[in-house]
Amino acid sequence: MEVDDTSNEEVINVNSIDSNNASESTDTIMSIVIPQNTSSLPEISNNNVIIFWEYELSKDKWIRFNKAITDKLNASGDEKFIKIELDESELQIDRYAMKQRNLTSGYVRAIRCVTKFPNEDDAYVWEYADGR
Repeated sequence: MEVDDTSNEEVINVNSIDSNNASESTDTIMSIVIPQNTSSLPEISNNNVIIFWEYELSKDKWIRFNKAITDKLNASGDEKFIKIELDESELQIDRYAMKQRNLTSGYVRAIRCVTKFPNEDDAYVWEYADGR
């Protein structure tokens, strides 16, 4: 990780991950700038990036949230907790811990943010690695 002293921002190089076999690639495709005095959520300056969110249904099986939930998560700025109302339950999503809690059952699942460039197979994933 390199630090740019002139702007007081951290620059993190992101390596590509093949979504089919999850092996790391050595190609660095972009940098993400995270201001040190604000949220730890990634900021992506390229408008051509597709961003979507997924939840972990079971060990290593990820399911994409629908467009309405993804749009709400992407539009929520620096909010830590986002509430999502479903037909039979309500979810509370903690974007800092990358967890979703079903407020009806209390069940907690991991979530992750996935970014992808149009017309490319590789995806880039942000998830909280707690004990894996």
